[in-house]
Amino acid sequence: TPSGLDGPGQFTSAYDLALIARACFADPTFRRYALTERVRVPAQPALRRKGYEIQNDNQLVYRYPGALGGKTGFTDLARHTYVGAAERGGRRLVVTLLGAEVGPGPAERRGWEQGAALLDWGFALPRD
Repeated sequence: TPSGLDGPGQFTSAYDLALIARACFADPTFRRYALTERVRVPAQPALRRKGYEIQNDNQLVYRYPGALGGKTGFTDLARHTYVGAAERGGRRLVVTLLGAEVGPGPAERRGWEQGAALLDWGFALPRD
C-alpha cells in the first residue's frame, strides 16, 4: 500500500524495491537526507508538542565504506526487510532483502549486515 504496510491484494518484490531505491539514490538531496546522522525536530507550540531528536540507526551508514544509506522495515507478510546502497570506484549498487530474519547462532546477521555482504559480493564482480 502507499504506506508500505500489508494490504489485501497488495504485493511487492525485491526487484520493485530495488527500482524505487535506484531512483531515490540518484537524487543528491535524497542521498544527503539518507546520510543524516541526527536531526532535531522543533517544538510545535500550536499542537502542544515538545521538540525531539531523531537518529539514523542504519549501521550501514556508519560501518560500510561508500554507504549511501538504506532503510529497514517490517510487515507481517514481508517480515524484516532492508534496502541499502553504496558507491565505490564509480559504481553504485543497490541491495534489497525481504525476509531478512536474524537467525540463531554465531553466523546471525542483521539486515544491514546481510546487505553489506551482498554489496561486497557485487563490488567483487567485474563491472561488465
